[in-house]
Amino acid sequence: MTKKTTFRMKESDTIKAMLYNRSGKLLTSIYDSGFSRIEQVRSALKSKCCHPPKGTKISILNQTKDQYWSE
Repeated sequence: MTKKTTFRMKESDTIKAMLYNRSGKLLTSIYDSGFSRIEQVRSALKSKCCHPPKGTKISILNQTKDQYWSE
């Protein structure tokens, strides 16, 4: 049995985040640090992609801690 870990990030962690449409096409991505909450990453992705369509999916990779999160 594997242990489930909680996704966490600090401002010093390197984050790679991607925004996809419903069919899985990449709309935009971010490779940066300075985020401490998932909502900050979500907001940055959506502001970078001017008018994202409904039903987009977000995936976040914390490269510093080697953790993954998606919605």
